[in-house]
Amino acid sequence: MQRLRRGSAGATVLLLLIFFLVYLAPIPGSTVASNAARLLFSSQRDSVVIAGNSVVDHVSRCASDKRRIPALIRDELGRGVIDVSSPGQPEAESLNYLAFALRHSKASSVVLFVPARFQSFSLPDLQTQEFFYLTASSAFGDNSLTQRTHAGVPLLGGINTNFSPPFTYNHVNYPNYDGIKDIYLTRELEEMSCPETLGNDRQFIEAYYWESYLARPVRNENISGLKELQQIAIDTHKTLIILLEPVDFDDVESLSLKLAEAMRAQIRSNVKLLQQANVQFLDLTESMHADDFSDRYCACGHLSSKGARAVAERVSALLKAVDQQSASPSGD
Repeated sequence: MQRLRRGSAGATVLLLLIFFLVYLAPIPGSTVASNAARLLFSSQRDSVVIAGNSVVDHVSRCASDKRRIPALIRDELGRGVIDVSSPGQPEAESLNYLAFALRHSKASSVVLFVPARFQSFSLPDLQTQEFFYLTASSAFGDNSLTQRTHAGVPLLGGINTNFSPPFTYNHVNYPNYDGIKDIYLTRELEEMSCPETLGNDRQFIEAYYWESYLARPVRNENISGLKELQQIAIDTHKTLIILLEPVDFDDVESLSLKLAEAMRAQIRSNVKLLQQANVQFLDLTESMHADDFSDRYCACGHLSSKGARAVAERVSALLKAVDQQSASPSGD
């Protein structure tokens, strides 16, 4: 009987160890692990790390120049560029990557592409959250382990509200993101010609702009996260460029002047929040025209090759100015 009890206790300990290794050990998902390894083990010194959503690495189907923004910046600067962006990457994930880069990689500069909406919320699985907590920063709101105690948050899974749930606009009901993609976006992509146009279903496109920019409230955590990242850059004596992504106001105005004004008002409010938090940023929200954009039907801010080059030139110019200032004898 005593031997049986010892065997049972040993099995319990083994199960607990397996549970810890599978569910609690700070081993991130494959994408995060790959990006972290790229940052940590890069042989490039004085590199630039870029994080953000699909705007960073999208290439227009009509583009003659297939270089993505990171490659354009690399070629302009003549130095290493590490791209850790991904489609739909929430702000919190970008913040964690760049905090990791500032503290652990050979990067001298980091560039964050962020939509001027500040609405998204993403909580990774527990292992990835613990990995970022230990290696990047515990200060970001979406990286706080106390989030696991909130109602509706899964204990072991992840949660991402970066993509739209079902919504209603002008008395028309629209499905969630998967339905939007299957019913509307795929059709628009298939029917798109070169040079690209706004698209066919103007009623949907207007509704999707509204959903993307106005349907959800601003999350203050996304503002305070930028402030925290800025402080990390100051503490590590490295360069941070926060870039507010361009918005295709030409097309929005052609759809609805009322919607365009509402979007402008919301973005102006968001910019004011950044200024009040003393966050330094490059505001490109109104810097582009319709032909600077690609996939204009998706309200996602994808850039044409012309728009991508313009953004890359602005970022490269800022980084060159920083390099020149650092190289000057007085540092002024």
